[in-house]
Amino acid sequence: MKRIWLAAVAAYGAAAISVSLGAQTQQADWLTDGGDPQRTAWQRSETILTKDNVKDMKLLWKIQLDNQPRQMHNLFPALIAGSVSTREGEKEIAIVSGVSDNIYAIDVAKGTLLWKKRFDSTFQETPGARGGGVLCPGGQTATPVLEKTAPGKYVAYAVSWDGRLRKLDVATGEEIEPPSLFMPPNGKPYALNLYKGVIYTSTAQGCGGNPNNFYGYDLATRKVGNWAPGSGGLWPRTGPSVGKDGTVYAGSGDGDYNPEQQIYGQAMIGVKQNSETKALELEDWYAPSNWYWMRKRDLDFNASSPIFDYNGKEYLVSSSKECRIWLLDTGALGGEDHRTPLYRTPIFCNQITEITEATESHREAEERSFLVKVFSSVSPFLRFSV
Repeated sequence: MKRIWLAAVAAYGAAAISVSLGAQTQQADWLTDGGDPQRTAWQRSETILTKDNVKDMKLLWKIQLDNQPRQMHNLFPALIAGSVSTREGEKEIAIVSGVSDNIYAIDVAKGTLLWKKRFDSTFQETPGARGGGVLCPGGQTATPVLEKTAPGKYVAYAVSWDGRLRKLDVATGEEIEPPSLFMPPNGKPYALNLYKGVIYTSTAQGCGGNPNNFYGYDLATRKVGNWAPGSGGLWPRTGPSVGKDGTVYAGSGDGDYNPEQQIYGQAMIGVKQNSETKALELEDWYAPSNWYWMRKRDLDFNASSPIFDYNGKEYLVSSSKECRIWLLDTGALGGEDHRTPLYRTPIFCNQITEITEATESHREAEERSFLVKVFSSVSPFLRFSV
């Protein structure tokens, strides 16, 4: 049996597959965007590719899918169910989702379409509502997540445009149970994550007039929990990451940071499901010391944050458009003051932001000093906190 990789999903509806040297091996799963709940993008089952033979990979087949693009969005990264029991025998199946509420199943060995599912929708777009743009394209915006429930049996979970959670049999495409409301319609969720019976996602850009939230759907009870940062969207494209204790992490976008008023914009946030109520609750957070500058210049957190273990401790790595990387200890994201990372790299690109920040900070300090001098000359009894 040849090992086959889904190499790319093109922007206008063609899925391309590439193949290795033809070695015999067991098929591997890729059940979630980013490979695992920690979003490491590490295929631990890989045993074939080396730096010497990777040059021999070649295009094996491609397939045209009929998903309709919406505002520069079309197909999302493929997921792989390695060994699915079907009527025709065991198959390796790629699940590809499309923004226009479509799910496709592709036979990886043959490059043929096995089934297609178009979701019915209870949502009707409101004329004049925020939509039709790149930030809020409408449609299905979250990569689904797969679950292997038994040998040969896989379930695909997806969120359609109307905010309902769909549960599909990967072998047939049939819905296993009626859809259930997960979140408001048109909210632009990002890639789904599944951890210990709970499906997580986050939303951003305030699409459809909806607040930006973390969401958790408990599969056993069908209860939904959510938590809002109060400012800034949660837009990691690969979806939120989940640590070993079940804490769910995502960076919040440009917004205010005022934790005294429960406002956590421009921060890395961890929330956790309450085991009794199934509500999502704030667990921890970290806000960069220069958060206000980052907000002014639209330099917010910009990617999903992989989580890894090293020497018995768990760490999270994040980046931002400022062009630096933060290393955070999941046991205390920002230390006692929530402002102290374990390590922060110097800016390694986009250096103009560093120069501009230093210049503007100096100018603002001079302006504050000038105002203090002016008012102090008017009344020597005035005191200022600067």
